[in-house]
Amino acid sequence: MAAVGLGPTAAITYSERRPIRIGCGFITLTRRSGRGHLFGTQVRVSREKPSWGSGSVIVSRCHRGNCFRDSVGSPPFLGRSAGHPFVSSKGVTVFNFSWRKALTAPVILSLGVGGALFASTAANAADAGLTVTSPVNNSTVTSRTVTVTGSVFGGSTVIVYAADGSTVLARDNVGGSFGDPTPYSLTLPTYADTAAVAETIQVGGLYGGSGIPQEAVHFNLPAAVAAFAVTAPSEGQAETSRTVTFSGTGANGSTVNVLDTNGNRVPGTTAAVVSNGAWSTTGTYADSAAVAQTVNVNQVTGGSGNGDATVHFTLPAAVAAFSVTAPTEGQAETSRTVTFTGTGTDGSTVNVLDTNGDRVPGTTAAVVSGGVWSTTGTYSADAPVAQTVDVNQVTGGAGRGNVTVHFTLPAVTSPAPPTDGDGTGTMTPAGSTMTPSAGAHTTGGAPSGVISLADTGSDASVGADLGMLLLAAGAALAFVMSLRRRKARVK
Repeated sequence: MAAVGLGPTAAITYSERRPIRIGCGFITLTRRSGRGHLFGTQVRVSREKPSWGSGSVIVSRCHRGNCFRDSVGSPPFLGRSAGHPFVSSKGVTVFNFSWRKALTAPVILSLGVGGALFASTAANAADAGLTVTSPVNNSTVTSRTVTVTGSVFGGSTVIVYAADGSTVLARDNVGGSFGDPTPYSLTLPTYADTAAVAETIQVGGLYGGSGIPQEAVHFNLPAAVAAFAVTAPSEGQAETSRTVTFSGTGANGSTVNVLDTNGNRVPGTTAAVVSNGAWSTTGTYADSAAVAQTVNVNQVTGGSGNGDATVHFTLPAAVAAFSVTAPTEGQAETSRTVTFTGTGTDGSTVNVLDTNGDRVPGTTAAVVSGGVWSTTGTYSADAPVAQTVDVNQVTGGAGRGNVTVHFTLPAVTSPAPPTDGDGTGTMTPAGSTMTPSAGAHTTGGAPSGVISLADTGSDASVGADLGMLLLAAGAALAFVMSLRRRKARVK
């Protein structure tokens, strides 16, 4: 006896003594094991005029061009339960026949067992022997390009639908002998990176002109692998800081390197690891670095290069540290007009204040331009020689630097004091020695006829002093004349 498999369902057999009542249709038998003549045998089951009882069934089977006729007997069919094969006088066994498939065929097949309808449901296979071996239900596939494989009866058309059961993703006309289990393989269109991870397909098709019931398969796609790219800074971007964050997309587990044009890593950056399709690393450029910058960014996956991008961008001009360059600490100024200078942040304002918090006279709120600032003030004559200033920078309304500087001013120059007479008879008032001119009587005995006065620097005081001197001179002259008259009388 040769056992032939048509799907793992109930086992049905016909024999001359146990007739089958069945409508017209075709069944293909495929040998699975044992000996016999059933390789590719096509069996035609047809109803003929009953020769006894309620009728008889003639089974014609052909194999390699040889046809045979088996006559099966009259009812009733004497009971055998599903799963127990029955063998005809010719040794033909129909093993695990799927009756659900029979009910969907163009010509409806029915089996009467003692007047009752006998039916069976498939356990693991869809109709027309359809099976899906990949993707395994509820599995995770390794690629977003999914291939559906399995087997189906030869002559079928396999169609893979989207989850809605109507949108066709792929289809294929399977070759092979009609009714023989035949492998199939269909590759679906690649799922987009934006497609959901959880997906469902419906696998069905056509067999013998009728639809094959769809079988749902659920599976998970791998996370989308983003193409390698640098998203920041963008090409030509003007950065607002010399600390730059580089970021982008790539393959998970890869490393990304940000290199300058000399092939050196940008200071501060590391070999960034791609996680969840993204990467990021931050570096800081020195104040001496050029404003125009170029970086070469590469991705390494599994020890080999897997992407490269070149990006050009600009840095802001270097911000000089706030400082006071003049006067220097402890400097001795040569003038009481002092110019204060220094460095700072462009656009900031600089204030030069004394120890009372007042602006040094003459200075203004200096604006930093090109990284430098300057303002000039003048100290009064009575200002102390030793000076201290507090210089602060204000950027965007907030303090951004403060420096204290000590320096000295030159001493104030006093007017030259008045000098004594030069021995020509000039007299200096207010405690100065009055010097008679030549011919007047002096301590040294040298006569003098003219008395001169020293210049006191004030016309009003000179006039007053001169009047007093003239009075004194007149008195002295009168005294001298009186003495001469006395001497004359004595003689």
